[in-house]
Amino acid sequence: MFRLMPFIFCMLFFTQDSFGQSWAKKYFEDPGASERMNSIVQTSDGNYVIAGYVLDYTNGGDIFYYKITPEGDIIWQFDFPAPGYGTAKGVVNKPDEGFVMIGQNGNAGIIFMELLDIGVWTKVLYFKEDKRSLVSGIELLGNGDYLIFGFSDINPDSNIEEYEKFLLRIDSDGAIVYDKTQPMSSIQYFLDIAVSSNNTVYTSSFLPSENISDEPEIIISRWNLATGDYLWEKNLGNGLVTDMIFSEDQQHIIAANTFVNSGSTNQCKILDIDLEGNILDEFIVQSATTCETKNILSMDNNQLLLSALEYNANIEASETILFVLDSNMEVICKNTFEAEKQTIPADLMITSENKTVVLANVADIEISKQFPLVLSLDLPCDTPDILSETITPVSYQSQIVLSPNPFRDILNIEIDTPSISAELYGLYGNYIQNINLYSGPIYLEHLSAGIYFLKFSAAAGQYSIRKIIKVE
Repeated sequence: MFRLMPFIFCMLFFTQDSFGQSWAKKYFEDPGASERMNSIVQTSDGNYVIAGYVLDYTNGGDIFYYKITPEGDIIWQFDFPAPGYGTAKGVVNKPDEGFVMIGQNGNAGIIFMELLDIGVWTKVLYFKEDKRSLVSGIELLGNGDYLIFGFSDINPDSNIEEYEKFLLRIDSDGAIVYDKTQPMSSIQYFLDIAVSSNNTVYTSSFLPSENISDEPEIIISRWNLATGDYLWEKNLGNGLVTDMIFSEDQQHIIAANTFVNSGSTNQCKILDIDLEGNILDEFIVQSATTCETKNILSMDNNQLLLSALEYNANIEASETILFVLDSNMEVICKNTFEAEKQTIPADLMITSENKTVVLANVADIEISKQFPLVLSLDLPCDTPDILSETITPVSYQSQIVLSPNPFRDILNIEIDTPSISAELYGLYGNYIQNINLYSGPIYLEHLSAGIYFLKFSAAAGQYSIRKIIKVE
């Protein structure tokens, strides 16, 4: 059973010149498994949707996503049992209602899911299943199309290593607009995508080193947005460009780069790149310790917000850090979130209320587990400190067993928590009926064969959704 329990994560320490902390909560399903969150987006109603997955190397991992309030309380949770090792890679809003999640079905295809705001999916599509494709992310375009990028192993069942990078464009109905590929002489791992206003797409990847003593190399590729045609790629030397944005005039690419020093400390840098892929300037943000960049966002007053990872001297623990940079790339302030374990940033968001939301994962290397962490912070950086509290909010922690599933006419529901209500919905979120959970077997012979959803609601207003399948 997928159980998500939020707790205040109170082992955080802040520098004196820090943002004001609103809250910090860690979410986990099962201490016996690892969970990782990759992407967060603010929905039209002001809440947040987060996509992640469960790391289970024995039984395979499920994709999960859930919706939380701006205070960090769970509204709903939903898991998708993807075959193999399902991985959620990104989530974006739909232009009208709901959102889209992109992930991968193990190493054998791309999962594209459309979901309503209540968490029920309305469409699940699979792409590039004939190749071992690794998707890196998704971008929502101005016309409502979606841009997906990554790379594929052309011959997954062969000893011959042949790889290609791809740019896949999907329209709002889920149809392929184009699927463009470009052969690669050697494997590249993709990190980010940026779409400019001049009908051009840039992707960042890195060429891994063959020897551990060598450094990875930055690869910037350029594509035509309208046609998907591949234009060129350039090798920019040592580093990992983890995130890219455009300058206000759209004439420069501002890139967060980890400069890798083998046997020494890595440096967090900002690269100023022109539209032809040439580095115009570079700025060292932090070099005294091992620093690795993650996300970069534009702020008001030509300022930048950079998230990064900083290791201690023995690489035994790490902390997530935020930098605010001025227009000259000078550090205005630095905010540090230090935990007892390794705290690894995953995503970064500035909300419509001008809050900074940091998505991170806490790694316990002693037991090889990961647990997600969300922090919500006030802006600007001179906000006074807020005293930390330890709070355990009411959470939905019921054990639910559905059997058999798929079913024909009768469904049995076992639940270990009283005062839980249930409602039955159709495939597209249409309400059908209430379900009495405590009166024995559920008789559903009147339903047509197909996919349905059960919404289990707790008294605190939180709920979980489970899929059921009726067969003839």
